Amino acid sequence: MIWLWTSIASAVLIGVYDIFKKDAVRRNGVLEVLLVTTGISSLFFLPLVISSFAGWGLGDGTIFEMPRGTFYNHLVIFIKALLVSGAWISGILALKYLPLTTVGIFKASRPAFVTIGCVLLFAERPNPVQWVGVGMAFLALYLLSRTSRRKENISFRSNRWAWCMALSVLFGVGSALFDKGLFSCRPGAISISR
Repeated sequence: MIWLWTSIASAVLIGVYDIFKKDAVRRNGVLEVLLVTTGISSLFFLPLVISSFAGWGLGDGTIFEMPRGTFYNHLVIFIKALLVSGAWISGILALKYLPLTTVGIFKASRPAFVTIGCVLLFAERPNPVQWVGVGMAFLALYLLSRTSRRKENISFRSNRWAWCMALSVLFGVGSALFDKGLFSCRPGAISISR
């Protein structure tokens, strides 16, 4: 039953994160916010990257070890970075101009689309409870489209920010399916050797 409390904690923290993110992009440009937040996050790993190139062995033998990769490894990371960047840029653009409630429902639908993608691409078979969850996610999207049109005058067909959010979900689903493909279809494909 611990999963229930951790799920609730995760939802609350993600909600608070989205509130602060919306406040940050309200007064600043989307790319500026992404550049600063990504740059600050990267500073935490900079000592490990420098250690890897200099041969100091700072993270050796731990999960922070950064061995040199092959061309294939760098290509995989580049593709993943493009997918994540597309999801972030389009998602934060939508967050800037759409209400948080609309963005939250869109984001909550990602696992349902990932599940559908896994069924189609990897022949996975969700159990009945998981199918109920997928159905609830699609029902929530449908109800959101109806209430958004009535209450907030947002038409999902013609609102470019709703399309940005849909693009963000598409990139996010693509990123998750890319990960799934790497880890399940090609075992050892992303292993990095010195």
